[in-house]
Amino acid sequence: MKINKLLFVLIIVVAASLGFFVGQSMTPANRALRKAQELARRGITEKKEAVEILTKQKDLLDYSFKYAQLEKERQIIALSLANILIKYEMWPDAIKYLEIAKEILPGDFAVNYNLGFVYYKLFQLEKEPLKKDKYYKLAESYINTALQIDPEDIDANYLKGVFLFENRLYTDALAYFSKVLEKNPNEVNTLFTLGRMYYDMGELEKARNVYLKLQTVLPKRSAQMDRVINNLEIINKELGKR
Repeated sequence: MKINKLLFVLIIVVAASLGFFVGQSMTPANRALRKAQELARRGITEKKEAVEILTKQKDLLDYSFKYAQLEKERQIIALSLANILIKYEMWPDAIKYLEIAKEILPGDFAVNYNLGFVYYKLFQLEKEPLKKDKYYKLAESYINTALQIDPEDIDANYLKGVFLFENRLYTDALAYFSKVLEKNPNEVNTLFTLGRMYYDMGELEKARNVYLKLQTVLPKRSAQMDRVINNLEIINKELGKR
């Protein structure tokens, strides 16, 4: 649902750290990371350019990471690079740096949540059944760990609810979705998933109420609003047959 909320703060810290540890304020690696920072701020339209820069400068970035002296600084660098890679959907590379960060501080919430998030993305993309199953189990395991560290985090609760929903454990999933909506009643992803879950359960009135709620939250002219209108039409037709 999100990329780590501290992404840009961490990137700024990393840029300063690289200059300090390598011994120059603007080393090639530092410049590469600052460039990636600029691209991250511009948005996804620059994804191709960001991928090219990160790929070409990979050795320099690894060199900068190698010469970071303190464990915490190494973790910050690894986590920051992972967040940039997550933003541009470079999932395997993101895992590399998240695993490094996990070795340094295994009990960190952001590391465990992001590992769960990335493995879930890999699960969604993977076609081979054994790998797909492996990614799903890893994703769920890391999200469980993240929730042990911070049981109140909205994004971790949402993703845990998704796992339970996909396994048709609807009552358990509802508990996690409810926790999200208690903190943010207008959380769009949770409302969409909840509406679909109620529909699958045959609770059409509840599903309709969720989609009516989404109508008050979403921009009138948007693809998501089109989905809501389409789903309401389907539900209303089915209710009319009863």
